[in-house]
Amino acid sequence: MYEPDPRQQPIFSIKFRKRKKENFQKFCNYIQPFVRRSVKNYNIPDEDTLIVKVDEEYYPHPQKFNPEPFRGENRKSRPFGEVPRTCRSILAVVLGYCKWAHQYWRRKKIPYLEPHLPFGNISNVVKRKEDIGTTIKQMYDEMKRRNWKHGGVYFFLSANYVLIDLDYIKNILTRDFNYFVDHPFYSNEKIEPVNGNLLNIRGEKWRKLRTKLTPTFTTAKMKMMFGTMLDCGVNLLGRVEEKCQRDEAIDIKDVLESFTMDIIRSCAFGLDLKLSEEDDSSFKIYSKKMLVVTKWQFIKSEFVSDFPRLANILRLKVLPKGVADFFLKTVTDIIEFREKNSVVRNDFMQLMIKLKNSKFVEESLTIEEIAAQSALFITASFETSSILMTFTMYELAKNQNIQNEIRDEISSVLGNYEGKITYSALGEMKYMNKVLDGGLIFLKMLVGVVIALFITVIFYYKWTYQYWRRKNLKYLEPQMPYGNLTNLVHRKEHIGLTIKRFYDEMKTKGWKHGGLYFILSPNYLVVDLDYVKNIMTKDFQHFVDRNIYYNEKDDPLSAHLVNVTGTRWRNLRSKLTPTFTSGKMKMMFQTLVECEANLQKQMEAKCAKSIDIKDVLARFTTDIIGSCAFGLDCKAFEDEDSPFRTYGKKIFAITRGRRLKRNFANSFPALARMLGVCITPKDVADFYMKVVKDT
Repeated sequence: MYEPDPRQQPIFSIKFRKRKKENFQKFCNYIQPFVRRSVKNYNIPDEDTLIVKVDEEYYPHPQKFNPEPFRGENRKSRPFGEVPRTCRSILAVVLGYCKWAHQYWRRKKIPYLEPHLPFGNISNVVKRKEDIGTTIKQMYDEMKRRNWKHGGVYFFLSANYVLIDLDYIKNILTRDFNYFVDHPFYSNEKIEPVNGNLLNIRGEKWRKLRTKLTPTFTTAKMKMMFGTMLDCGVNLLGRVEEKCQRDEAIDIKDVLESFTMDIIRSCAFGLDLKLSEEDDSSFKIYSKKMLVVTKWQFIKSEFVSDFPRLANILRLKVLPKGVADFFLKTVTDIIEFREKNSVVRNDFMQLMIKLKNSKFVEESLTIEEIAAQSALFITASFETSSILMTFTMYELAKNQNIQNEIRDEISSVLGNYEGKITYSALGEMKYMNKVLDGGLIFLKMLVGVVIALFITVIFYYKWTYQYWRRKNLKYLEPQMPYGNLTNLVHRKEHIGLTIKRFYDEMKTKGWKHGGLYFILSPNYLVVDLDYVKNIMTKDFQHFVDRNIYYNEKDDPLSAHLVNVTGTRWRNLRSKLTPTFTSGKMKMMFQTLVECEANLQKQMEAKCAKSIDIKDVLARFTTDIIGSCAFGLDCKAFEDEDSPFRTYGKKIFAITRGRRLKRNFANSFPALARMLGVCITPKDVADFYMKVVKDT
């Protein structure tokens, strides 16, 4: 039978201690946001995060440690509920903007295929039911069936223009090409130099780089590399013959990938490692990493394409971690080795080194630019070439007559060159060229020309930043791209100090309430106590949900009582409420006392040394949580690397990537759930799921 601890009642009777704790929460500017999302329309008073507790009008000398404002009758005058509520954010409704963006072609009076939220016309691509080539072909066919000469489509919120009529195509590719000289790809050469290649950069940078590189792709320079490509062909033949002799099945896709990678590595990077025999080589591993697109990378690529300026400010990288460093180091090592040992080879890298050492500054290249152009061979040539060869061979295997004809042509042409493959001999194989062209068309790798006309990001920002003006509510002027949170994003200020500054400014101006912008989200700040009282009582039904993203399917740890909304929250609250009664709390008190005894023991053992009180109390809290919530002895004091302590820290560690992911998920929760975005790191989720199951 449970025996109450004699120390328990005195603790709860010490009311002054409680007042001191509450005052300390105010004194240290500890911001515990009261975050709610408006679930139905709410009429803003005529003249909606909350920071009354540091207002001198209600709490004299708020920065002075004084428990008296929390005594007896003074507590009743507090305008907020069970915990200090200082901040309330209402996320702006994204639906209105999406509908506005999806009317771009209507405003331009161009016929368009009706988009669907949130993916526009590429739902099947995002859900991985179709490749992009098949999707574009379907759009093209649909427009042609409707007798359109051109038409508009939407990739997410980006307006794209599809050409059908050949005359329109001719005009754009000739007379009007000056309107479309840039590629719609994101790059930031300063933080990710390997991504600053000829395909990604724009404007004057592109023109200068193109001028430098054009001479390296003449017929004579291509012939110079042909011998290197033949050596790669010998490796290919040797591997195929070896498998045939052992009577093994041949994975032709893998063989041709290795062959293509051999050519890229030999010609573009000047290396001669037989990747066909070393499938686990680091070069092939990092090359494949560059081409693999995960769900998160897909989201990031769409974000940086739609908001390139914001991506530049946030210093976002497109390539997976480690890939850029690997290729930059590889190129640097190659150049240093060749220059130190006077090594000269007939390859692309040698041409780049020649440009690097040019006497004319306008013609020279940096090592970073060389690495970027070399890496471009992987993204532009690896999969395109290997897949084309794979499926062409597949079609030849199905069509014996075509296979016989191309074989006869090869034998006939090589007969004129003593059976040797030469650059000129390949040029004479006309039918082979037709077969490869037919493979390109059959595979639908590229159908038509799609020219991206991305909606101007600045215009969208300006439209969003007029939200409070449209509501006829006074607001603090936002600054692109962070709204009113520039100091916070740059880590110059804490969120509590930022909101306090907003509160003070509005109060100085005599406002009863006002509007703010957290990046692109409109937020409502309440100053007047009567307005606060109305929201916390009479109008509270408008704000029952919290504005925090959760995904119980892909990220079950995020679906707790604080995050879930609506009926789920009510059902879960009904289940959990009985577990937090006074009686249940008393049952756990003995466990807390044991943790406290362990704390006292540790303090006594270290009293002769300096004590990191923050670390000690964090371990004490970890012991309590582990014992009460999980029923486990975490040994946070005994084990310096306690798993509970380690993974507990990981939950609160916010990297730039996690911050971006969280902002994306909070702004577009439906899309984030559809894409399976997880806020909790995978190793953390796996650890706690295993602990609960094992317990």
